[in-house]
Amino acid sequence: MIRVLALLALMSAIPVSAQSGVDWVAVDSVFVSRAPTPDRPDLPAEAFSVPIADPTMLFVPGDVVLPDPTPEGWSALIAFRDRHPAIARGLHERLDAAGYAFYRGLRLDRDSTDEVVIVAGASGATRIKVASVFPDDTVVREVLTGQITMVSYGEVSFEADDSGMLLIEVVQ
Repeated sequence: MIRVLALLALMSAIPVSAQSGVDWVAVDSVFVSRAPTPDRPDLPAEAFSVPIADPTMLFVPGDVVLPDPTPEGWSALIAFRDRHPAIARGLHERLDAAGYAFYRGLRLDRDSTDEVVIVAGASGATRIKVASVFPDDTVVREVLTGQITMVSYGEVSFEADDSGMLLIEVVQ
């Protein structure tokens, strides 16, 4: 089973300790972990460095399971990252105290900005306060499931899938 721990900006490096036989693997700048399997019980548990831009946006308690661990699933994440330069270079702001929901925003030019909200560890019907990011009546989409909704009273609501991850962008 592949677990997504981070999917975004990559600029510096911090040491990371693998826990009890977990092997951390980088896939096209998207960090995943693979649990030992019966045919690979020898996966190492050692410390090493991985490149990331902001440690506060990388790790969350528990694991976030990628809903589609195929090349097409990775393509969706990579396409989202490529569409939004704010992920790599934008301002990072937590939207909740636990740090599971955060905003990334970047002014592209005088009249336009790139803004996204990312939530990790969501389950079931999930409400996210986005008043500091998107004004009321803004139409937004959750990229992994294709759900579309409108910001109302500073919040959006999405049904999270098994991955627990929500990637929210403005519908153009």
